Amino acid sequence: MIPLKLLPYPDYFANAEDYTTSLLHFVSSSERFETVCGGVHILDFLTQESDLYRNVLPRDWREWISGHEIDDLLDLLLRENLDQFTPSRKELNIVGDDGTLGERVYQPFSWRGNPPLPDTLLEYVVIVRRHTLIRDFTKSNGEKAQPVARRVSVGMNEKKVHEVEKFAAFLSELSLEIEAEGKGRITHFVDFGSGQNYLGRALASPPYDKQVVAIESQQSNIEGAKRMDINANLAERLRILRNKKAYRNGVSSENVDRETTEVGSCLDGHCNQTKTGIETDLDDKPIFRQDTKLSVRNQERRKILPNSKIHYVEHAIEDGDLADVLDHISTEQLQPHASDHLSQASGASQTESSRLSCMVISLHSCGNLVHHGLRSLVRTPAVNAVAMVGCCYNLLTECLGPTTFKLPELRRPNERLERTSMACDPHGFPMSERLATYAHQRGHQQPGIRLNITARSMAVQAPQNWTATSCESFFKRHFYRALLQRVLLERGVLPQTQTEPESAHLAGGSSRAGHALIVGSLRKSCYGSFVAYVRGAIAKLAGDATYGGPVKQYMMEMTDEEIQSYETRFASRKKDLSAIWSLMAFSAGVTESLIVVDRWQFLREQECVQRAWVQTVFESSISPRNFVVVGLKY
Repeated sequence: MIPLKLLPYPDYFANAEDYTTSLLHFVSSSERFETVCGGVHILDFLTQESDLYRNVLPRDWREWISGHEIDDLLDLLLRENLDQFTPSRKELNIVGDDGTLGERVYQPFSWRGNPPLPDTLLEYVVIVRRHTLIRDFTKSNGEKAQPVARRVSVGMNEKKVHEVEKFAAFLSELSLEIEAEGKGRITHFVDFGSGQNYLGRALASPPYDKQVVAIESQQSNIEGAKRMDINANLAERLRILRNKKAYRNGVSSENVDRETTEVGSCLDGHCNQTKTGIETDLDDKPIFRQDTKLSVRNQERRKILPNSKIHYVEHAIEDGDLADVLDHISTEQLQPHASDHLSQASGASQTESSRLSCMVISLHSCGNLVHHGLRSLVRTPAVNAVAMVGCCYNLLTECLGPTTFKLPELRRPNERLERTSMACDPHGFPMSERLATYAHQRGHQQPGIRLNITARSMAVQAPQNWTATSCESFFKRHFYRALLQRVLLERGVLPQTQTEPESAHLAGGSSRAGHALIVGSLRKSCYGSFVAYVRGAIAKLAGDATYGGPVKQYMMEMTDEEIQSYETRFASRKKDLSAIWSLMAFSAGVTESLIVVDRWQFLREQECVQRAWVQTVFESSISPRNFVVVGLKY
């Protein structure tokens, strides 16, 4: 079960420690990486007095990009075999008139019949690829995955079905191997942020038949999940038949004739029914509740079966201590099941087999939830294993304080970012002591690896899955949003800020970027043209509590011709913006690798954790966030 590599690093490195050391050195010493991955934001692109594109990228890079399409750049960054460029210069023998060999001269490689590739660009691409974890799904765990039954897959799209099938098989195999090694039976799978509980429902259903504790903070998600449990045959639907005459007349339940007919459902194969004039109790309590004032919609009630495998807990997770959450699990639920043949075969005692032993799991838990789950392995005695797949790195908090990589002339007042970056949340990034105390190789007085919000947001991109159609769509959207920022500044909606001269010269100019304003998604029709985009943005922003007044005052009177003139002026910059965005997304693979390595390193540093590793569990073309971090306490 444990892969040969504890991290899915490239073969260039001898082992995981070698890779980690090199990764930390690169991210802490490369000025170009910090600039491309966190140093610039798309909103800054068209708001500079000087050309940000020229200030960020070297001249030879810009000249090479100008001779290629963006698709060619993406091929080079993500797909091209770089071995063809080694060495990066080819040797030519010049033959003289007398037939003898003359001097040996070297000529740069051309690529696709266009200008030769700059050595510094090639070197950067090689280094970024070298430090990006491999996300190819080659493990045989997925081959043992059982298709999710139709009644269990209700509500899932194709991507979710793939994730649930693969991850459920992985978790089942992991728990069986733990048990086969004589480490005890995993009695419960604790799902962090269960949502609609797709994963838990699959684990609780055949062929896995696992006990699941689903922790979710939203009551609406829990109620929706319970309704889907009925379709999956994991809960029974309870129907109540009432005295219709009394119900329609609005008679209270106290006045209803005792001869109301109740129809029971079969529990454990024994039908319990009441006949007219006869009362039937189960454990001295009525099976059904009489309430003639319930709405028709609420007449169908869900009844948890006595042997229900799913236990819902409404709880907002704030740390790794799950003692209070797990207290509700009764001793009856811990008794060994008939399917636990491995425990019986290994001679485990009744006490050992009925002891609470949990595996904390998550399928794309956002932000700090993964951190809380990993810490539960240390803080909660009943948790003996963790297997967590993270996502939404932009929602991570920051542990070490100020985290700006932004070029000095792009830094502007932002109360929210200043507040979050100064929060020093102990639950945030980085988790591990190694990253938190790492001594930088260049230009930082404070120790520790930091990632700003831009770098973490870019880490959720999946450029390896981009297609020509999708690229054209979101490049256009980014261009429209950057251009709208320029319009808002020039029209006076956003205040303009000037950077101090001593810092502005570092990147060649002062900033007019102003403050951030969240536009969000607009209707699909708004992306047909820049005029339509601006009109849609104005309609949405007019209701903004802060900027609604200025938007109405300065933007409503703009004509279509005025709006179109902006697109005409800056149309040539769209390719430059697309190139920067491509480099940002490509470089962000290292950022995700850094976050994953930090979580793995945290587990390695804990004395109680005996084994820890990272591997892929999904096809990256279907689910790009496919790294699972595994830790075992045994």
